[in-house]
Amino acid sequence: MHFEFFVEEVSTEAALLNLIPKILEVEHTFAIHPFQGKPDLLANLPARLRAYGAWNPDNLRIVVLIDEDREDCKALYYPTGMPKIEVSRSVSRHMDVERNRSHSFQIFVNGLRACIV
Repeated sequence: MHFEFFVEEVSTEAALLNLIPKILEVEHTFAIHPFQGKPDLLANLPARLRAYGAWNPDNLRIVVLIDEDREDCKALYYPTGMPKIEVSRSVSRHMDVERNRSHSFQIFVNGLRACIV
């Protein structure tokens, strides 16, 4: 199976580069396409999906990942003094996907795994 991920920004890409191999088995491949925020992603998504419609092999899965934009999530990054991308990279490197208690993260993990069943 091949996954194409569309994400809002490069910090999400940085996290997924560490997390996806922990979620999917090694025989699956993936590519991540970061955008310049949610408005950019949503503006470009229809054209991207039309392009994939012309090329749609059976083993392709497209995942569009959009976050909730809650202010409390954003606040977690800035007090550390580290750039958001570095926080994403560092935290995701140490995450145990099986033990993570975030409901939304578990929905993401279960959704990806359901695509390969």
